[in-house]
Formats: sequence, structure tokens, C-alpha cells
Amino acid sequence: MDLTPVRIRGKRKRPGATKSNLQKALEASASQSKRPRISQHPAKLKKIAETAMPTLQGLPQELLEMVFLYSMNISLPRASPILGRKLSSNAVIMEFVLRSFYHTVDHKSNYRDREVTSDPAIQSQILACRFFTWDFFRAYVAKAHSSYIQQRGDIWKDASAQPLGVEAFDGLWPFRFMKITYLGFAEGFHIPEKVLHGTWTTNKASLLYVLVSLSGEVDWEGSMSGEIAKAGLIQAISENKERAVAALAVVLGVAQMISTSVIRQAVVECRCNLNIVRQLLFNAQILHHDLPKETLDFYDPALWRWADAHEGKGVVLKDLLRKADKFSLEFYLEGEEGAQAKIVPFPYGGAKFDPRIPLNDVGREMLVRLYRSYGRKMTPLLYPTCDPAFHWHRQEIAGMKASVEKRSEYSYCDTYEAPCARCSATGSSSAQIMGSAANDHFPTAHTVEMGDADITTSQWRLVEVGRVVVFSGGQYDGRLATVVEIIDHKRVLVDGPSKDAPVPRHAIALAKVSLTPIVIPKLPRGTGRGFVAQQWEKEGVDQKWAESSWSKKRAQFQKRRQLTDFERFKVMKLRKQARFEVRKSLAKVRSAA
Repeated sequence: MDLTPVRIRGKRKRPGATKSNLQKALEASASQSKRPRISQHPAKLKKIAETAMPTLQGLPQELLEMVFLYSMNISLPRASPILGRKLSSNAVIMEFVLRSFYHTVDHKSNYRDREVTSDPAIQSQILACRFFTWDFFRAYVAKAHSSYIQQRGDIWKDASAQPLGVEAFDGLWPFRFMKITYLGFAEGFHIPEKVLHGTWTTNKASLLYVLVSLSGEVDWEGSMSGEIAKAGLIQAISENKERAVAALAVVLGVAQMISTSVIRQAVVECRCNLNIVRQLLFNAQILHHDLPKETLDFYDPALWRWADAHEGKGVVLKDLLRKADKFSLEFYLEGEEGAQAKIVPFPYGGAKFDPRIPLNDVGREMLVRLYRSYGRKMTPLLYPTCDPAFHWHRQEIAGMKASVEKRSEYSYCDTYEAPCARCSATGSSSAQIMGSAANDHFPTAHTVEMGDADITTSQWRLVEVGRVVVFSGGQYDGRLATVVEIIDHKRVLVDGPSKDAPVPRHAIALAKVSLTPIVIPKLPRGTGRGFVAQQWEKEGVDQKWAESSWSKKRAQFQKRRQLTDFERFKVMKLRKQARFEVRKSLAKVRSAA
């Protein structure tokens, strides 16, 4: 029987009194009754709170900037708005640009021998950023100029002849700012899309002009920059922005994208600004022989009708069109006074071509090579003339034949401001040096880097527009078609207008066709079926294929596959008879010997 404790009012426990045995027993029973019941499930362990490491967003400002500049990853500030705000200071941006451009070149060594580690991909991403404007580019040039002087030492700080700085871009004369060697732009960087379209401002056109002068390229394959550049050129013509037209005409002229419609837009619809028309015609004439007449025609009826209706500008326009068709249109016309101040200069300031000199045969060849190797280093021509732009010194030549054969005895002179010093001293001209007969036999496009090595082009069959292919399977097995467009690196658009075995226009994987050595030359990209059929018949593709050994072997193979068992038996017997006759004749020859 459990006893119930009762508390009596008025009585207090005396201090120092000990508990009785009864009280101890009551407390022990109460503690046992309050003991929690043991669960059948295992007790859940409490999670131990660990101290979290700080993320990039929680790093201090100084440490985050060090991480960004050490990694050189332009995607880091784009990862979150917080990182973007912390890494958007002017000092951090300028330091990142300096490390991507200026510090990728060893400025202490010689210009020709210096080590270059520039990355065109990173530079293209930086140029596409919103902060990279004309004002920022000038600030970068000033910062790179001060770093260049500081890196060169204290001698240049007090020198009278200082290297060119940001003042070289005043007036935007390419022959001045192209002498700056410390900008660090890589070969093959892409011009951003933001400067290829309008609305055209003076700063945007200036930045585009400088980037084109520095051999910037348009990403025709990986983006829509080419189409944007075409639309930007039309808009620049409409807004009468000559500097933007001068830059875009070079970019589109290199890609052979200046068509008759563009010239018609500048002449007929925009009142024929002669400076803009001259920029277009000068760039269009360089590679126009590689284009069909449907794409670029200097004798377009609409242009000549407009020229007949306008007496003043019409006479000048006719003369420009005639010269452009003959590839004899010079950048600065004859008889112009102060022409260099009235027209935007040609956006190139290198030593390979000078638009101020007359456009002779050497100038045409160098201009064509300049456009075909745009953005890359160009090999100089070896041409025996003392033209003001290209000078060749005669050293020790005995007779005209020796001068023609010993090409290595001529050396190139880089200067073009004055006549050749050696030739002026001897009083000899190019005709006296080589003679007219030697000029007829002298090659016009030889390199000097490889000496007398005979370099020939590869005989590889390239995937190109106009390449004739043969199907190696499927419903069109054995039929011919030509490539009219390249979709990507694995697929092409083909069209087979053959009368005997036609192939409709469709996309096909390159793994399902074989490239033949037959090519339809100068076939425009994406042209219509009628024009393809016309060129197919003109080039005689079916006849060339029928006469090729590939076609004959393929026909023989197909014929063997269709033989019956008895026909294969007859073939075997005939081969045995032929082999027996051969061995019999060979035995007679051996016995007679």
C-alpha cells in the first residue's frame, strides 16, 4: 500500500534537518515513475552543426579580385549579380584588359623575335563586353603607353623621341596608329556584333574602323555577325556615315559579299555620295573576278541609267565603274587636290600596300594577297622592279639569265618613302636592271622565307561549294550531285540535275557520299536549280565522270554483282584459259633464253 504524503500548513523544515527514510523512499519511487520508457527504435543521432566555408560571394573584396585576376576567367563576374558588382570597378577591369592584351607580348625583346601568347577567344569576349567602348579603348591605349615606358626603363622617360601614344589616334590615320606595337591584339580576333550595326555614332564608327585596321575578322560561321555586317553597311550608306562604310567595305570585300544591290543602294537610292561609292567600288574590284556576273556586275543597267540621267556625278560614276571592272580604280584619283583630307583613308597602314601609290601590276597582286590572307601574315612578293612601294636591289648579276635564275640574289627593301638608294647611286632603273625580256619570264608570286624550296598545293579533295559527290548507298546509290551549300561540318546540301539519274535537292551527311575530283568552279552558295543545271551541262560533269577510271571500275563492279552462277562459271573458265596462255608464252621465252 502506497502512502500519500500530506503537507501540513504552518510547519517549516528546520535548517540542517536531514531527510527521513520515508521521504527518501517516496522520492525514489517518484523518480522511477517519471523515467522515460525505452523505445524499440534506435535513437536518432543529432546532426552536428559544422562551420560552413565561405563562398565566392562571401570572400573579401581584395581576395575576390586576386582570384579573378589570377584565374583570368571572364565568366566569373557573369556568374551572379553580386560578383558582377564586386568585380566591376574601373581598376579591376583595366587590369584584366591589360593582362589579356598588353601583358601577352614580351615587349623587352626585339619586335620580330618577341614571344606572343595572346588568346583571340578571350580578346573577342572582352571586345564584346558592354564596357569596351571608344573612350575605354583610348584609356587602354594611354595605360598601355605608360606601362610600356615604365617597362622599358628610366631612359625613355626623359628621351626626346617618345613612343606613340593615344595622340596617334587623333584624326584616325592608319599610317600613324598602326606604328604602335604594344597594343597586343592577337591574330584572328573577332569584331563584336555591337559595332557592326547602327544607329551609327562617331564613337562606334571610330572603334569599328580601328578594329578593322588591326585586322579584326567577322565570325561568319559561328554567329550572325556576317548578316549583321551586311545590314549595318546598308544602314551606314543610308545614314551617310563614310567611316563606317570604309570599315565594313573592307570586311565584306574580303568575304566577297559586296553585291550589285549594295552599289545600287548607294547610287540610286542614296543620291550617290562619290566618296562612299568609291569606298565600295575600290573594295569590290579586288576579288570580283572570282564572283559570277549575277552577284557583282559593274555594268548593271540600273547604275548606268542613273548615270545617264545625272550629268555631273554620272560622268564620274561611269569612269569609276569602268576602272573597277578592269581592276584599275585607284583609291586616290588623279588630279585631286587634298584628296587625303576629303576621303576617309583606306583602313590599312602596313608596309605591304600603300594606297597613295599608282595601282600597277605589283600593287594589284599585293592587294589581292592582302585580302586573301586577311588577318594573317602575308608573304612579300619577289618582283624585280624599283617601284616606289617595292624596291629590289641588284647585287652581283652576270647577265639576264643569271638574274632570272638566281632569285635569292635579290633582297627586299621595306621603305617606300624615297627611291632606292643603291639604284639611285648607280643611276639604273628597273628596265636597265632586268630588261623587258626578263620581266616577261620572271615569276610574280614567290616567297623568300623558304629559299628555293618548291612548294606545291595539296591534292586533297576539299568539301566546297561546287564539289561533285557520288552517293555510296541508299536510294540514290551511284548517282552524282554537287554541293550547293555547306550546312555544318557533317552535312551538306546537294543537288543532282543529271538527266539520266537526277537527284532532288536535299541535305545529306558527308559519311554517305564520296568526294570526286570533279568541281564546278565559281558556283555561288545556295544558287537555284536552274543555274546549277546550266553549269552542270556547261562543265560536262556526266561526260567527265563516264571517262574517269573510278566510274569504269564502279560499272565493272556493278556488272559483276549482277552475274548469275553460270555466268560467273564462264568468267572463271575464261580467266583460267588466259592464265594458261600467259604461262605458256612465258615458258617459251625462258626456254629460248
